[in-house]
Amino acid sequence: MAFTEKDMQAQEEQLNALKDELSRLNQKFDAQLKGMGLTEDDLKQQEAMTPEVEALVAKAKEEAKRAGEARKAQASLDNRPSGKAPGAGRRGVVRL
Repeated sequence: MAFTEKDMQAQEEQLNALKDELSRLNQKFDAQLKGMGLTEDDLKQQEAMTPEVEALVAKAKEEAKRAGEARKAQASLDNRPSGKAPGAGRRGVVRL
């Protein structure tokens, strides 16, 4: 199927609709920032984590690591062939 002028116009209309939607969302976001008394720079600043948050992050990482290792061990146990030997084929089938 060839790309036609009609397809190009449809894509341009879709692009314009997406641009309008993005503009609307940006205005809404700016209004929300203004309402909270924040600026764009406030969002980009990273504050140091509190000790409680650091402990929770470390705990979550450790749990994720253990879960990953358990899945890896389970996958290695399940990774054995369950059927006939490769190339054995079915009875009565002739390979060409």
